[in-house]
Amino acid sequence: GQYDNNRYTENTIKVDGPLSDESKLILETFSQGLLDADRSLEKLIDYLEESDEPTIVVFFGDHLPMLGKRYSVYTESGYIQSNDISMWTTEEALNMRKVPFIIWSNFKQEKQNIGTINTSFLGPYLLEYMNKELPKYFKFINSIAKVLPVIGEGFALTPDNMFITEEHELYKEIIREYNLIQYDQFLGKNYLDKENEDKWIVKNNPN
Repeated sequence: GQYDNNRYTENTIKVDGPLSDESKLILETFSQGLLDADRSLEKLIDYLEESDEPTIVVFFGDHLPMLGKRYSVYTESGYIQSNDISMWTTEEALNMRKVPFIIWSNFKQEKQNIGTINTSFLGPYLLEYMNKELPKYFKFINSIAKVLPVIGEGFALTPDNMFITEEHELYKEIIREYNLIQYDQFLGKNYLDKENEDKWIVKNNPN
């Protein structure tokens, strides 16, 4: 950002719809950048497909940018109903913060949709994908990911895409365990590495 300037020689993507001229320019500029990033990714993948070196590419971006003043592009388009973050619904908050990602390799061909997960759970998933041994901390957060793959501020998402709030007992239990482990890793006596990891693995049933 910002996207309200003519940063590209020409925007090849044109936006139509009930948006102000300013919002249309912002959305066209943002979309042009996405197109360029996609083409760059294509060049990288085309090159790596010809390589004999086993290679994995993980590609993703940051959360959605603030397009326009106070999220004006999103409110004008109806993507969210309010420019006040405190008024967002749980689904709106999730949609504004999640980003697509891909994991590609030149030695695995099967396609798989793993759904929505926290960025912090991507490391353990990637090591599993590579058939590598997980460190104990990664084993712990990987066990959380299988119970609550998305943990947000005051809400979480189960593997079957059911929203639960911070009042839910499962949410409270997971956050408590997460806090204990992080305290142990950063400020405590590192019990996780000294004890049997099975003691720390989360096994709660999300239902």
